[in-house]
Amino acid sequence: MTDYGRHTAGLIRSIELGLGWLRRLIPAQPPAPPAAPGLATAAVGGTIAAGTYTLAVSYVDADGRESFGSATAQIVTAGATSTITVTTPAPSGRAVAYYVYCSQAGGAVLTRQQAVGSPTALGANFVLTAPPTNTGANPSGPSAPFTETVPGGTMRRYVTISATLTTSAVAGNRIPQIRLLDGDGNVLWSAAPAAAVAASTTVTLRAATTLLGPSVDAAGNVIIGLPDLFLSASDRLSLTMTGAQAGDNFAPAMIVSEEYTDGAGGYEQGNINSPQANPVPEPLDFRVS
Repeated sequence: MTDYGRHTAGLIRSIELGLGWLRRLIPAQPPAPPAAPGLATAAVGGTIAAGTYTLAVSYVDADGRESFGSATAQIVTAGATSTITVTTPAPSGRAVAYYVYCSQAGGAVLTRQQAVGSPTALGANFVLTAPPTNTGANPSGPSAPFTETVPGGTMRRYVTISATLTTSAVAGNRIPQIRLLDGDGNVLWSAAPAAAVAASTTVTLRAATTLLGPSVDAAGNVIIGLPDLFLSASDRLSLTMTGAQAGDNFAPAMIVSEEYTDGAGGYEQGNINSPQANPVPEPLDFRVS
């Protein structure tokens, strides 16, 4: 049993399996959310119009997992040439970077200001000089989608996903869904249970490449078969829920994935499914979250 220094971020233990295979244990949950962001504004240097802007931040860990959004903070700008500076969140656990979410002037809907897969490194402030975009994703929360992004220089195949959905007492039917998305947000694959989940209910969603589905077992748990699909860098796993109500919580409990990293030997993306063409990928991580 060997510990590998290059996997120190979140490493519990690595087990050498041979032929470049490693088993890596990493936390199932994304980082806890950071505190509300520290904000400052300057009257010159940008093109942001006068108004009140609401902002939040989220952590991103070394495996591309994003925390729920933080509590919000507001800043008031003047004139038409302002900038907004977001102070970097404090270091925390396995977090290595952060996303910034900002409303339009006077608005309440927050959208991500960086491109997906390109968060700002912890320790560096984020400066918004142009009017905030309104096309980015909204911050995640217990009732919002959980998203995991495939890191740069890697390919990933999900083997097992287990998530727990606890619905509040608010009346309504909820439909949990697993989606695999490309870097542009296009849906590559999705699956949802045939029956909705009612209020005041706790169910476990189990998805694996060895299962068939979607179906519901005798205990009311949702069973879904995962596709044998390799995702490239910036592609995403997303857990979403239609009909979410206040107080609902839908979060992953365990994620197992195989990951090809672009090491010294690289990988042949076109031949990733062909053992004859690419017999020993360099290297392959087997992640148990």
